[in-house]
Amino acid sequence: FCLSRGLGDVYKRQTVNLSASAASASAIGDARVARIVANDDCFYSVTGTASTISAYLPANTIEYVHVYKGNVISFITAGNSGIAYVSEMV
Repeated sequence: FCLSRGLGDVYKRQTVNLSASAASASAIGDARVARIVANDDCFYSVTGTASTISAYLPANTIEYVHVYKGNVISFITAGNSGIAYVSEMV
């Protein structure tokens, strides 16, 4: 079950295991917006490998990011572990 909150339907959903090493979702398809949320504090990047100076995403906070076909969303934590969810919106 997914709420679209008026931005469209979910096209593709992915999970990424969070850790102190950068991990990435698969390349974005035709979506222009991705919804990301993680169950632990982390950092993310849409344009390259995430590091601890990338954009900060607090735990359980929903973020909508503009993406292009082929973008890869990367995540990293400051040492903890968890799961990030990436949903391509159409």
